[in-house]
Amino acid sequence: MRLAREIVSIYHGEEAAEKAEQAFVNTFQQHEMPEEMDKVFGSKGEPLSDILVRGNVVASKSEFRRLIESGSIRELPSEEKITDPFYSVEEDLKLRVGKRKFVEAVVSR
Repeated sequence: MRLAREIVSIYHGEEAAEKAEQAFVNTFQQHEMPEEMDKVFGSKGEPLSDILVRGNVVASKSEFRRLIESGSIRELPSEEKITDPFYSVEEDLKLRVGKRKFVEAVVSR
């Protein structure tokens, strides 16, 4: 972690390094939701698999299915597993995909 902080401070300054370190500690050590998440966009009723593939969160629908089967896609903040490979999105939701990807699915009505 010290090396990462030094590299960030060289390229982006000490303040950015401190902010990045704190975000890492909050998210991965204290298991809090990150303040900033990538956003993916979809339509109401659209399958979650299509939204995540189009948003480059997962590489393919096969990868999506493997993640679903292993319980690696969870709704935040409840950490409830999404188990249906045909899950369709009806409202905005925040997800953790795998261990380190956090994404917000924004649904247009």
